[in-house]
Amino acid sequence: MKGLYRNFPAFAPDYTGVSSLLFDENAITVFLDPHGCNGQSLYYMDPRFEDFSRMPKSFSCGIREKDAVFGLESLVEKKITKLLKDVTGDYIVLLGTPVPAMLGVDFRALSRKIEHLTNIPTFGIPTTGLCFYDEGQRMFFDHILDWTESGANNFEPEKADVHIIGATPLDGWDYTSMNDYVSLLEDCGITDVSCWGQGNLLQKAKGIKNSRLNIAVSATSLHMVERLKQSYGTPYIMGYPIGSLMERYFKELIKAKVNIQTPPSQPERTFVNTDINGILILGDPINSCMLRNCLRMQFGISKVDIGFCFRPPSVCVQKNDFIFSEEYELKQTISARQEYDLMIGDPLFKSFIPCKKYIDYPNIAVSGRLYASEIDRVFGKWGDAFIKKYIT
Repeated sequence: MKGLYRNFPAFAPDYTGVSSLLFDENAITVFLDPHGCNGQSLYYMDPRFEDFSRMPKSFSCGIREKDAVFGLESLVEKKITKLLKDVTGDYIVLLGTPVPAMLGVDFRALSRKIEHLTNIPTFGIPTTGLCFYDEGQRMFFDHILDWTESGANNFEPEKADVHIIGATPLDGWDYTSMNDYVSLLEDCGITDVSCWGQGNLLQKAKGIKNSRLNIAVSATSLHMVERLKQSYGTPYIMGYPIGSLMERYFKELIKAKVNIQTPPSQPERTFVNTDINGILILGDPINSCMLRNCLRMQFGISKVDIGFCFRPPSVCVQKNDFIFSEEYELKQTISARQEYDLMIGDPLFKSFIPCKKYIDYPNIAVSGRLYASEIDRVFGKWGDAFIKKYIT
């Protein structure tokens, strides 16, 4: 039945995407919710919450029925004023949920009022909980960049040669994988790297115009680096390498982009002995595309399709790819197609998808923290072992 979820929960909503970006920030995040949205974003969707030495400054307004009736503005002002007696932060972020969305709260006016009241920079992000996490992150990135370009940002700029944008757990990035990318950049002679999503976001935004190269590691950040190219002419690349062949290619590509040289040609395909003819990947746009590149270029498997569970940029979509947002769409699409020899995706999909062989590839934006500890290390050479384990 369309709209009925029996096997997997609703995907990460827009306010969770913003919350993920703010986890390591010295910012006060205030959810305009009864409490459940804040709880979902932290307890269920963010693996970093298990490390109690690194707690985010994230709070709920605890909206009650009478608050919704008589207006939220006075409640928010009262809660934040009381909160600031015990908590400090560089700035405040107000996040919307279904309740203020239904009430038509003016986040722009409310944030200005809170900023005037507290004398702390305040951002109102009108998330609704009705879109996915990538849309929330896109809204927040645009808001921060607009604020920075307006000259209002009086934070000290954090300058770096390369900015990696969009690296949050919702897209599969933990500190190990980020260290892998930094190590690759160091092999290319780049030692000054800034990672968006790991603290000091406003300072990094202030210094972004000095960047020599921007790297988009999520679908949302691809929108961001394209905007930065238009604003400052900064070159960018998308994604990261899976497999040793793609790792060598990325090193050449990064060196060419930083030194403004001709980018290298695509690496020649290699072939392995395998009886796998068709593979379907179910997942987010960037991780799925990087995995497809590895399967095609390094392992010579030409038929690799992707079922995107979040809106993909056009550059990621190829023939036979499809987009789904609920169980019914996924079941209908797969049942109408020829059976694949192998499927790769979140473990929650496996329970209702018939296939010969299924590889667990957890996606936190789908299954939250349930399988976070089971995510394989696939960056660069680590991808070789991951793929060979299943197809050779």
